[in-house]
Amino acid sequence: AIARRTDEKGHPELWFATRCDSPKVQEIQREQRVNVVMQGNNQFLSISGNASISKDKQKISEMWSEVS
Repeated sequence: AIARRTDEKGHPELWFATRCDSPKVQEIQREQRVNVVMQGNNQFLSISGNASISKDKQKISEMWSEVS
């Protein structure tokens, strides 16, 4: 799941949801510099930045919704 937001300074943010025991969580704990790559219909997007782990329950419930 992905959510796009802006921080308090208006800088863009991407939020991803995953399980706490995901290998990606362990990777981010070791190295916060990340690169996200997406592709579709012969188009590619590559975004570099810094990642952090959040377990903020209020933020999670604000951003998460079940898909039926």
